[in-house]
Amino acid sequence: MDRLIATLQRGWWSIGLYGYRDCRGTYALFPYEGLPPIHQDLDEAFRWLEAEPLYENVTTVKVEDVDLKVLDQIVTLPDLRLPSTFTLFVRSPSLQKRIRSATGCHVDLLQPIPIGEQERGYLLHFFSDHQGCLHWYLYVNAEGDHCVLVSGYVYGYDKGTNRWICRVNEEEWAYPSFFELLQEKKEIWYCAPSFSEYLYRYWLENAIAFDYPNSLTPVQLAYLEHYQSEKTTTEVT
Repeated sequence: MDRLIATLQRGWWSIGLYGYRDCRGTYALFPYEGLPPIHQDLDEAFRWLEAEPLYENVTTVKVEDVDLKVLDQIVTLPDLRLPSTFTLFVRSPSLQKRIRSATGCHVDLLQPIPIGEQERGYLLHFFSDHQGCLHWYLYVNAEGDHCVLVSGYVYGYDKGTNRWICRVNEEEWAYPSFFELLQEKKEIWYCAPSFSEYLYRYWLENAIAFDYPNSLTPVQLAYLEHYQSEKTTTEVT
């Protein structure tokens, strides 16, 4: 995608999948290269997701907590082009209610932060779990290309000091640039090449967690069977 993304480590922080993919904590880090392939046509209208039932009591997002005013401000930025799938999902309670979450994740939009002149992109926090263990970000460069990143840290920018900030709990670190921060901390992972692919994999794995073992679909079974022939190592958080 660009020089910045090329420097990132790759990995998929997620839940365990019963005997197929072990996890001894809330989340584990799974090798990106070992993830099951996605064969679904991820169209921009989310037709694959609209075919799913609505869940009124257990969803990935508390719809009333999504601040659409933040999104309205973001889309007016002249040099930031969000993927249409991202804006459609954030604006659609109907789509949100079709995705369950085993760890109580929710959409949490923060103002996008420009990443220095050299990298020429934006980092947009859009998703967190209810304990604040993990945070997901949309990275969008000046050409409109995007991908999804994940970290246990909250990244931000202090305009007063012109320094990048990395926070977790009560600890905080400051760096002259986002690139230097990544080189030093390495606490952020590339986890999906597009918002659509991230959302699909998140939806599928959490659906398996809720449906296992009695009502698995052929798609869910195929996803699990990928791990029968591949040993997956984990790093527990």
